[in-house]
Amino acid sequence: VGGIEALVSTIYNAGEREEITEPAVCALRHLTARHPESDVGQNTVRLKNGLPVIVNLLHPPSRWPLVKAVIGLIRNLALCPANHAPLREAGAIPRLVQLLIRAFQDTQRQRGSVASGGSGGGGGAYADGVRMEEIVEGTVGALHILARESHNRAIIRGLNVIPIFVQLLYNEIENIERVAAGVLCELAADKEGAELIEQDGATAPLTELLHSRNEGVATYAAAVLFRMSEDKPQDYKKRLSLELTNSLLREDGGVWGGELSQMPPDMHEFIPPSEGGYDPMYAQGPPSVHSAGHPPPPQNYPGGYDPHLPVDSLQGLDIANQQQHRSGGGGGG
Repeated sequence: VGGIEALVSTIYNAGEREEITEPAVCALRHLTARHPESDVGQNTVRLKNGLPVIVNLLHPPSRWPLVKAVIGLIRNLALCPANHAPLREAGAIPRLVQLLIRAFQDTQRQRGSVASGGSGGGGGAYADGVRMEEIVEGTVGALHILARESHNRAIIRGLNVIPIFVQLLYNEIENIERVAAGVLCELAADKEGAELIEQDGATAPLTELLHSRNEGVATYAAAVLFRMSEDKPQDYKKRLSLELTNSLLREDGGVWGGELSQMPPDMHEFIPPSEGGYDPMYAQGPPSVHSAGHPPPPQNYPGGYDPHLPVDSLQGLDIANQQQHRSGGGGGG
């Protein structure tokens, strides 16, 4: 606890000296996840008034390496329910969404540049040595955990970011698919969220993701579809139930995420068990990638209720180049 208090004080006193704040944030990130007493760390940061100063580091003049570390720390801190309201009050949610939109647009721009024969190649979008896919994955992952709280879900719904979550379901990087399906799973817990998700055309990619080789992706996709079916006709629910059961059966006869028959009605337990400890954004090695050969996603994502549960194809959004952190502005929170 004393060490955490010292780190919070260090960050507060360092101001804009990133050679001090970045290692301090990284140390806090490691102390707040994958650790026997990580919950103590998550609470201590709040009790020492660390949340506002940490959220403030998401804003300029912070450079991308520091921003990436802060995003990961905020995700860890959000694992503690008592931190949801203070993070919201500090403006974390709008700023995370701004960073997500910025990084997503940069990857889209590079995708268009590569498709038209421009420069950039397929190596990814970088700024200050940080891949923009990592920012996409990190921000969506943090929003996923924050969306466990109803007031936070209402704010996320109002920021018009659900269409981006839906497009990320087509991404070729499994970790991005996983966090996108995860945040949609939480947002679908509310009727308003489920309706928006369906209107933005999520049914087709979610149905395809039921067949993902990644347990987390398949399980979250099933949970979103289940929650979206709440107000649907009974025959639709029966066909969906059959589809979920068949799709989630593994070759060994087991079921992703546990036996479907044991899941509660709202499928709240129908989520991967590793959520508290795995932080792929900071894992070693290259990002996991879906098998190649998927046709491209539809240019227009159809919305609305489709009684036939269409299965559409997946295609990753190619990764792209990013301009320097201060070009184009960073927005405020």
